[in-house]
Amino acid sequence: MGANIDAEKEADSLGIHIENAYSFEASEEGVDCMYKMVSEAVTEKRSV
Repeated sequence: MGANIDAEKEADSLGIHIENAYSFEASEEGVDCMYKMVSEAVTEKRSV
């Protein structure tokens, strides 16, 4: 996760799959959206 960075590039450099990289706007609304998006992704992965 990252705001104001290339999250996919940074994830790749850390060995994290690009589909697990999330970018968000550095604002209250952006953070709220990011938490919802990550929560949905975790729920989806746990259901597999």
